[in-house]
Amino acid sequence: EAEQLSALSLRYPNIAGAIIDDFDTGHEAFPAAKMRALRDALRSHNPALKLHVVVYTERKHEGLEDVLPFVDVVTMWVWKKCDLPELDTGLQTIRREFPGKPVYMGVFLHDYGETKEAMPLERLTFQLDRGRAHLASGLLNGIIILGVREIAKHPEQAAFVKDYLAQHFPTDQ
Repeated sequence: EAEQLSALSLRYPNIAGAIIDDFDTGHEAFPAAKMRALRDALRSHNPALKLHVVVYTERKHEGLEDVLPFVDVVTMWVWKKCDLPELDTGLQTIRREFPGKPVYMGVFLHDYGETKEAMPLERLTFQLDRGRAHLASGLLNGIIILGVREIAKHPEQAAFVKDYLAQHFPTDQ
């Protein structure tokens, strides 16, 4: 699949890379040989493609020295809304565990890890405000909003995020 994506990227230049979802959950092992093979296949037709991994702030990421050379970008997510106040600490930990890697912060419109309900607007505000501050300081390289299936499920949260982005990240700059 990674090689097929690489070939597709030559026809569709908006393809920037591939992502390993739930890299750190233990559902699947990613030893160095597998990571090397994935990244090599991903870059087989387009060496500019990046391999992203999804990690969660609640997990420890020790002993990854052998796979770090094959990780291009880290996407950091806070799984439970109750853990959002520890976002800054989580980001510092992720930066230590994945030294030198660009880090993107993920934002959920839904609280998957705790209540299984819409993310409260005050938690979205907190996370987006912290993300903005960390972008400005250089600790974050970007923000990802998981919205495809959540927009229809949580229209209030989706509208809030859209308005927040329009206010704080205007496109006419």
